[in-house]
Amino acid sequence: MATFCEFLPLLCGFPGPSPETIGERAGQVNAAVGGYLAFIAPQLSGLDAFLAAVATLAGNAFGAAPWTLVIAVLGLLVWLVSRSISLTAMSVAGLLLAGGLGFWTQTMQSLSLALAGLALALAIGLPLGLLLAMTRHAQRFLRPVVSSIAAIPSLAWLAPAAILLSAGTGAGLLAVALASLPVVIVGVLRSLQSADPDALMAARAFGASPWLRFTRLRAPLAAPAFVVALAQACALSFRTAVIAALIGAPGLGTALIEAIDARNTHAILASAAAIAIVAIILSRTARDGEFRLSRRGDVHHV
Repeated sequence: MATFCEFLPLLCGFPGPSPETIGERAGQVNAAVGGYLAFIAPQLSGLDAFLAAVATLAGNAFGAAPWTLVIAVLGLLVWLVSRSISLTAMSVAGLLLAGGLGFWTQTMQSLSLALAGLALALAIGLPLGLLLAMTRHAQRFLRPVVSSIAAIPSLAWLAPAAILLSAGTGAGLLAVALASLPVVIVGVLRSLQSADPDALMAARAFGASPWLRFTRLRAPLAAPAFVVALAQACALSFRTAVIAALIGAPGLGTALIEAIDARNTHAILASAAAIAIVAIILSRTARDGEFRLSRRGDVHHV
């Protein structure tokens, strides 16, 4: 008895290109991209060296700092965002546990790479976000685009970093910055739009200039919401820094990959636990901070 697929094969098997066609397209794309990269190789080499130097500087700063100071500063930042004593205590205990598992150095490498990438994203995204916030027509068209780009998984940002730069710390830092950039821009827009519209209208009615309204009213009102957006971007940058091990970035991701290759069960579980601990701390901090501001009414979803 004939099957359905024998009558209508097109509906059973996807009509994709043949392996020969895929190979031909791949050769064309590789030749085109390779030629362009060779043309801008000097600029890419300088960018790679700059990013690697920034990542090394951040890593050395974290590595040279006493572990007590690092935990105290991170605990203070968690409390400032979440205002939760229990979460702060859990964060301190989690960092101590990550170090006790033998992955303190790798944890600092991932955190330093995440913060360095976030700093680069802030340097670019903060002025871009402010520019979009002040230009309504540009915001109307570009905000949906930026929001859509922000939804791209972190893993996808490894592709342009790996194509443009050689594998290593510089490529990892570029991937973190690219992943964090749209999140920073959206965070700036949302935080500025969370300012109380009644207060802004009152300031305008009293004749306050646009610059005065921004510096004395809108920016201070948006600051709490922006801090929460910054915490969310930090959580994303850490996740990207971990998976950047696939393109040669050091840290917890590299430790996990090496443990898997060596089939070392203890190292696999310990490195995975360290990754989970830091990721949970950052995610909970951002979530608790957003919840606290929502209860105060400082966050308005627009």
